[in-house]
Amino acid sequence: MISCGDIVKRRERPGRVAKGGSRDASWIFYDGYFLVLSILENEMPCVNSKNNTRIVRICQIMNCFGQLSWISEKLIKKIDMVDDI
Repeated sequence: MISCGDIVKRRERPGRVAKGGSRDASWIFYDGYFLVLSILENEMPCVNSKNNTRIVRICQIMNCFGQLSWISEKLIKKIDMVDDI
């Protein structure tokens, strides 16, 4: 599970950096790496669920330029700095 302070990346990379390519900050964050600042969790109505509700988690993320955005936890994954970068 993702928590505040984690470094995450998009599950689908928009792709400007080839694997093994240059990894300066501006390229890394463009390519989908972010810092998680906060997480909102809420119950939402769901017609496909047995109890008609589901938990939705939305993460506030920041890129290397300090720009903030929100993204569903389903669209990102936590990375291990040693293995994934």
